[in-house]
Amino acid sequence: MGLRVKIYAGGIELDAVLKVLFRSAPDEAMKTLRMAATDSGRRIGNKGRSIAGKRYAYADRRRAKQLRYDLDFVKAGGEFAAVAKFSGRPGVPLSAFVTSPRKAPMVWTGVPNARRRPKGGVRIRILKGGPIRQRYRSGGASVFWARAGVGAILAHRNKQGRLSGTGLQGPSPIQAIQKTENSRYLEQYGYETMAKRLAHQIDRMIDRILGAK
Repeated sequence: MGLRVKIYAGGIELDAVLKVLFRSAPDEAMKTLRMAATDSGRRIGNKGRSIAGKRYAYADRRRAKQLRYDLDFVKAGGEFAAVAKFSGRPGVPLSAFVTSPRKAPMVWTGVPNARRRPKGGVRIRILKGGPIRQRYRSGGASVFWARAGVGAILAHRNKQGRLSGTGLQGPSPIQAIQKTENSRYLEQYGYETMAKRLAHQIDRMIDRILGAK
């Protein structure tokens, strides 16, 4: 599951300045294009992670940064393009989101039962700025925090009364940027960013060439 964002330079067709540069200094011109695309791709990757982090209420801010990002280059004749590829799996455990209570205590001693298993279950916030809801249930039973090894899980009691993990999941970072408005925004952002970074790198390239004479 993923998203591809194309960053064009030659894909828009190389303009007159770039064509002259390619004829006079092809190696320098290609280096300039790759540097501009790499810089643009890095910015697109960061923007995608930012979108995911602003949409979903992850308890750990690093969760959105786990969105995988790669950059591929394509050059054919007078055309050049770079493709920023986001990838990731749909769904992350509900325990990754902001919850109330926040988490299971390290030591249960002295913790009131209402804190251990709040009435109606643990409340969970999915969207940033959204409500904390109580509607999450698994197998007809309310969800609560339970210790599991050195960590904690959101669990419920099954029909046999045994403790069981819920398996309930919320949206993952890749799902945030796959929303139509966000994917379109990233496409436009990539186009505008490449134009700015390419102009910057061309100026640097010309300075290098003139400075070498």
